[in-house]
Amino acid sequence: MSNNFNFPGGNGFPTDNNDDIQGGQGGQGTPTTPSSGLGAQAQNRGGSEIYNLIDPNDIHVSISTKAPTIILFAPRTGGKTMSLIRLCRWLIQNGYAVKPDYSFRADKYYKEECDNFEQKVYHNYAAEGTSRVDFILITVSQRGRNICQILEAPGEDYFDEDPKKMRELPRAYQAAVFNGSNPRTWVFFLEHNGWAYGDVAVRERYAQVISQRINLMPKQDRVLLVSSKVDQAPELFENGKPNVQLFHRAMREQYPAVFSNLRSGRFISSGKPYEMTAFSSGTFSKTQAGTLTYTPSADLYPKNLWEKILSTLRN
Repeated sequence: MSNNFNFPGGNGFPTDNNDDIQGGQGGQGTPTTPSSGLGAQAQNRGGSEIYNLIDPNDIHVSISTKAPTIILFAPRTGGKTMSLIRLCRWLIQNGYAVKPDYSFRADKYYKEECDNFEQKVYHNYAAEGTSRVDFILITVSQRGRNICQILEAPGEDYFDEDPKKMRELPRAYQAAVFNGSNPRTWVFFLEHNGWAYGDVAVRERYAQVISQRINLMPKQDRVLLVSSKVDQAPELFENGKPNVQLFHRAMREQYPAVFSNLRSGRFISSGKPYEMTAFSSGTFSKTQAGTLTYTPSADLYPKNLWEKILSTLRN
């Protein structure tokens, strides 16, 4: 079973292959199938029981603060989990308090995930992708003031390469997050040249899904586009750094449907209809045991990502 922020190998964590990695060395992991639905069996993880999973629509979520919500939006293997981990490491190292919101969900399984959050952020193995019921809310604050809350959710709920497997987000989740009163910034991950599927048609369908989501947004919602896994496109680097203008141009060429609804004046962020940045969470190396060790990317990536998030909040 694939669990939010679970790590293969060592310290009693599962040894399943990674399914949410970002570029670099090592091969792409084999996605695992999440166990969900009523009556799912509890499993052991290093002697600690994973509580029986329930139907995601039976899990009640609540947003307890007025802080803006940052919604990470990407398909399975799109890099959300490792991007969040890289950003959290940088934020903590630069004086921010980064903590899971225990009040977001009331089930015991979620409490266990929150209890292990900090340890897992600093683990040296690549994180697995989130499972069907793994919605976690992270609060970022500084000197006692809440700045924002970052939402991680299963990529399969946003997009699946197989259109027959596309599914609706849990209704309680939609009501609390998408229809709530908190200001929202949507962070859309757009991988250069598509992702592991390598299928242009799949990439175009993903762009259409994002375009449809933009149509449903109220005008006050903000948009941040992230060109992800940029270390896989060294031809667009200059002096060891990604050329953001080149990645932006490539993004517009590869995902035209995304930009069709981002007209000037619809979303105002620093005087522009959207913000954009280039990002890499780090590199990954496969060990002889088959696990993936994780080396974080340079600080410029999470620093730039955070600055762009703050830019959307200021507007």
